[in-house]
Amino acid sequence: MTSPSRVRRHKWTEIEDARLRAAVQKYGVSNWRVVADDVGISSCSPKSCCQRWKSRHQPNLILEPFSDLEDAIIIAVLQERGLLQGMRKGPRGEQGGSIPWVEISMHLRRGARIRHDNMVKNHWNGRLSTSYLKGSLSTAFVRRQNVLLPLRNLTALLQASSCSQASPCVSAERLDG
Repeated sequence: MTSPSRVRRHKWTEIEDARLRAAVQKYGVSNWRVVADDVGISSCSPKSCCQRWKSRHQPNLILEPFSDLEDAIIIAVLQERGLLQGMRKGPRGEQGGSIPWVEISMHLRRGARIRHDNMVKNHWNGRLSTSYLKGSLSTAFVRRQNVLLPLRNLTALLQASSCSQASPCVSAERLDG
């Protein structure tokens, strides 16, 4: 039986998202209790409103699909930290260290635009780790003669390109030049 203080999880609806955006515009992002009260749905706690805003509605979020270059950066950070050696044994690596999602998301910045650390974690856990473990990544950035490009080069390439669907990321051929 669920305790009365526990609120059951639910999927956010379009109406709730619209209410959240309106409440944040009205009250700002400093008082999530007031925002949650204004949203007016019993299952929307201040914490869930804050998390929803930061992961889906923050104006500077990058919401388009991850590019091959971003995949390569994620893998480069994990390799640089030694967190991929134990991947077959578990998601935390052999040393038992936790994965630095915030640090990885900082490497994926494009000017003022960001990827939320939870988005990076979900992308890794949902698709990228499986592709990496199977060796089926189809990106020239990640495996070029089985050698990963240095992280600083990958991050510089991301900053130099817009990496949008309308304007694809820089190609692997430009890395040779």
